[in-house]
Amino acid sequence: MSLDEQQRAVLLGIARRSIDTGIDGGHPTALPDGVYAEALMKPRGNFVTLRSGPELRGCCGSVWPKRLLAEDVWRNAYASGWHDPRFPVLSRKDVAGIGIEISVLSEPERLAATAEEQLLQVLRPGTDGLLLETDDRRVTYLPAVWQQLPAAVDFLLHLKRKAGWQDDYWSSSIRCYRYEVESFAASAVSS
Repeated sequence: MSLDEQQRAVLLGIARRSIDTGIDGGHPTALPDGVYAEALMKPRGNFVTLRSGPELRGCCGSVWPKRLLAEDVWRNAYASGWHDPRFPVLSRKDVAGIGIEISVLSEPERLAATAEEQLLQVLRPGTDGLLLETDDRRVTYLPAVWQQLPAAVDFLLHLKRKAGWQDDYWSSSIRCYRYEVESFAASAVSS
């Protein structure tokens, strides 16, 4: 399901307003009332990524749909600015230089890989986002990570490290899912 330019602009506006609301009020509020296109009122997994120039400044979201897309983008934008534990919270001076990227995910596809070698054979570099899941851990890389890690073996290795697993770790209990994303961005957030 592809979003048209107007729907993309609405989602980017929702993310901007969420960040502005966070700066002004210091806490998340409810998605503003409005009439939103049907495509924005369906549950969809998504991530909101914030960048200061080329540098990552925050990224929060979910592979699995939690809420309606418009509502989830609103919440994920706020979370990216204030709840990504890798970064300090956004300040008013940070906001003007922050770019926003929204990645809307396809429905995750379970892969039948029972061994690491099988997974490496079915991964599509540059296309697939990858989710690895066990009973106690869940870790994912969006397809954009292929730009830094173009070889499937490196992509998977770094994803395992992100999960806190050893480089040679593999278990039959790992569930593997791939997904694609539709990404679009705005270069700066209004303050």
